[in-house]
Amino acid sequence: MNALTMVLMGFWFVPPAAIKVEHVRAPLVELAQNYGSGLPHLWSIQGLTTPPDESALFVAIWSLNEASGTRANRTGTTCAADTSCDLTESAGDTVVNSTTNVREGTASASFVRADNEWLQCTDATCNELDTTGSMSWGFWLRPQSTGIQHNTMVSLDASATDGWYSLITTTNLHQCFGSAVLVDSFSLNSTSTITANTFMHGACTFDEPADTARNYFNAINEASDTAFTGNLDDANQFDIGNWNLSNNGVDGQVDEAFVIFQALSAAEVCHICSCQIDGTRGQCRCDGTAYFDRGLNVSNCGTCTLPASCADPIS
Repeated sequence: MNALTMVLMGFWFVPPAAIKVEHVRAPLVELAQNYGSGLPHLWSIQGLTTPPDESALFVAIWSLNEASGTRANRTGTTCAADTSCDLTESAGDTVVNSTTNVREGTASASFVRADNEWLQCTDATCNELDTTGSMSWGFWLRPQSTGIQHNTMVSLDASATDGWYSLITTTNLHQCFGSAVLVDSFSLNSTSTITANTFMHGACTFDEPADTARNYFNAINEASDTAFTGNLDDANQFDIGNWNLSNNGVDGQVDEAFVIFQALSAAEVCHICSCQIDGTRGQCRCDGTAYFDRGLNVSNCGTCTLPASCADPIS
C-alpha cells in the first residue's frame, strides 16, 4: 500500500506539511493512467496538461466513428467549412463500424474484403485533397488477415501512374507509393510486418523541395527515397479501404486517417502515433513543455522520438 492510499484510507496520519510531492505524484500517475479521462482532476493536481489540438494544420482527418453511411471529416481542418471532404460508401454494400476493435475515439470503420467495399470521395467533391507540393498521410490499421493485399488509403488515377497510396503487400509489409506522370515514382516497403488482429500505425511523407519520401511503420522511418523527381499530382478520387478500380480491399479495421500538406518530421509522426492529432485521444500528458508520458499507444509508438516541445508538437 503506497503513501497516498494510506493517507486517503485513514491508516496513516501525517501532518500535511510532511507529505512530499514525490510521495503523492507516483500514485496519482498510476490512478490516472489506469482510469485516464475518468479522473482528469488527478492530472490537474499534478500540474499536467494535454498537448495542443493541431487539427487546424490538417487538410482532413477522418475519425471513422460513424456506425455506417457517410464518414465526416473532423471539424477544425481545412475542409471544415463544408462537407466536401466527407466520405460516402461504395455502392452495393454497407461499411459498418467496430466499437470493439478501435484505436482512437469510439469506433473504427470495419471492412469485409469479400464484400469489395470502401469509403470514397470523387475528385470533383474532394478537390481540397489535390496538391502538387509536400504532403503526408496516415492511419491506424488492424488487419484480420495476412498474406493478402490491403489497399488502405488511395488517391490514384485509372492507369496507376498519377497519385499516391498506402497498402499492405502480400508479404505483409506497409508500402508507400507516389507517382508523377511520365517523370518518376517511388515505392517504399517497410521492414516490419503486420500481425493479424493487431493494430499498426502507418504513415507516408513526401518533402517536395527535398525530393524525399519516407515510410513509417509504428512511427519509425523504415524506408526512404531521397531522389524522387517530380510532383505528386493527386487530382484523383480518394478511397479508404480499397482502390475503387481493384478488389484488393482491407479485411479488418481502419481508424483515424489523415492528410496534411506538409512533410511531417519523424518526431511529428511520433507525436501523432503516440498522442493523436488533437492531443487528447492518446492521453499523453505534458509537464510544462516536456512530455511527461507517452500515452496509451505506447505498445505501438514506444520507441520513436517525440518532439522537443510538447507545447508545439507539429509546426
